[in-house]
Amino acid sequence: MKIAKRIAGFLMGALLILGASAHFFNPETSTGLIPEFLPADLVHWIAGGVELLLGIGVFIPGYRKKALLGITLLMLAFLPIHVIDLLKDNPVIGTKTAAMIRLIVQLVFIYLPWFASRD
Repeated sequence: MKIAKRIAGFLMGALLILGASAHFFNPETSTGLIPEFLPADLVHWIAGGVELLLGIGVFIPGYRKKALLGITLLMLAFLPIHVIDLLKDNPVIGTKTAAMIRLIVQLVFIYLPWFASRD
């Protein structure tokens, strides 16, 4: 079980680092998910910075557990965005099916770092 937790944690760390790079280098892929009343550029920089720090933290043994818990909270914070997208007539993510799959993936992204952080 310890190996599975380590793999889950490293996977989430790597995915967050990749997600951060998307916020910095290809922000248009997720701009539509940002509520219109928020400044998209600032949100991308903040979200990307937080994702980058948490992703790197997973790979530093002394910070791993805190980083994984931070990822869990971040993924929980992003959950309403994906629910709202699913409820739209034309989801940003593409089709209704794609939005449903993305919501399920988000639930997995909430579970994995929490699982990996448990003793």
